[in-house]
Amino acid sequence: MLIQSKQQEQDNQAGVSLLMAILVLASITAISFSLATIVLTEIRSSSDIVRSERALYASYAVTEEALFRYSRNVTYGYLLGGDEINGVFVEATDTQTYPMPLIDVIDPGTARQYNLIDSADPYGAGGYGSVRVQYAGNAAEPLRIDLYEINPSTGERTLKSTTLDPLTENGEEWEDLSLNTAMQYDLQLFHEGSSEAITVTVYTYDGGGGDKGIPSFGLTFVDITASYLGLTRKYQTQIPVVE
Repeated sequence: MLIQSKQQEQDNQAGVSLLMAILVLASITAISFSLATIVLTEIRSSSDIVRSERALYASYAVTEEALFRYSRNVTYGYLLGGDEINGVFVEATDTQTYPMPLIDVIDPGTARQYNLIDSADPYGAGGYGSVRVQYAGNAAEPLRIDLYEINPSTGERTLKSTTLDPLTENGEEWEDLSLNTAMQYDLQLFHEGSSEAITVTVYTYDGGGGDKGIPSFGLTFVDITASYLGLTRKYQTQIPVVE
């Protein structure tokens, strides 16, 4: 009976030892997989940094060319299509329209004016179907909005709509959904407070409800797509238009 008890105790100890060994091996395996994941992530990150660096330098080259183009009125180069710079394939497009939505900050006691016209035909139809302004942030300062309609044929200017009560709350909106695409418009935002700046988001749409954008007179946006070894990066640069 004593011999059987000792044998059972030895079997229990062997089972505990086996279980401990399995737990130790499982812990080592988990740590190994974690380390391998970290190492692979770092390797990928390092590779992405190297490829992004090449793409960034290529975008610098396109930016320099854009500066030259706009200062000399040159009509050739990377901006007209895709090309390769030191193994990096780049494509670039330029526009004189603010990307939508337009986010702006208005200081106390100042105003913002946005000309809703067609930059390609400043004396013709604007092509706008609706406009929306959203108050952002917690400044709790009053924002007044006036929208003037301008007849491009006669130059006649009339107040089309305005805020009955100034916007003061985060997320509060004002909109006019009945713009005439044959007309031009002048959107004016007035910060009537005296303490904190107001952040606004402006949305403009064409007659079909698509993003229309606001002309950025004196400023050109260049969108650059650079691809290198399977990695694609997008950059945007702003270039002042020099007359």
